[in-house]
Amino acid sequence: MGKQTIFSLASALTFITLVVALPVRAQEETTVIQRTETVTTSPATASGAAYLSAMAEFGVREVTLAGLALKHSNNPTVRQYATDVLTYHERTDHELQLLAASKRVTVPATGSDLTAPAKDKLQSLLARLQPWSGSRFDQEYLNLAYFDQREALRLSRAAAEQSRDSDIQNFASRNLETLQTQTATADTLAKKLPG
Repeated sequence: MGKQTIFSLASALTFITLVVALPVRAQEETTVIQRTETVTTSPATASGAAYLSAMAEFGVREVTLAGLALKHSNNPTVRQYATDVLTYHERTDHELQLLAASKRVTVPATGSDLTAPAKDKLQSLLARLQPWSGSRFDQEYLNLAYFDQREALRLSRAAAEQSRDSDIQNFASRNLETLQTQTATADTLAKKLPG
């Protein structure tokens, strides 16, 4: 096989990969756009801005803790739970960022964007996990996830029921079921672990 044939074959494979991958990525982007295309660009109320900020901080904490669980847990069920949390936040946090921008609210996207009190809270959670390994680490991680998600669920229920901003209300409503499931799953898994 000559160099030109190999180059042509490589070009063809690259093209095929792009053709297959682009529709998948486009579908993901379309889903987010569909969810946010009717978002108004009016500023958020104080309570709406507080909810968006709290949920963004929650997302940063969840992603950080789930990433730590994937590094330190050997339990396949806990690892799957952490993976599910990360998958949820990849989609939801992006949608939250778009919604916040449309409402002219700046919210954190990473740990370095957190306010000082939010950074302190995250560091406190990480410090609670740091000394543990094995099933004790899993137990602590799931307990922290449970209590953090329970608070996010409480905030989202309130926003879904009481927000005067329909965009924020819709965002909160769409996420209630997943938050309920993740909260219940963390609680159930923590109770099943030895120790």
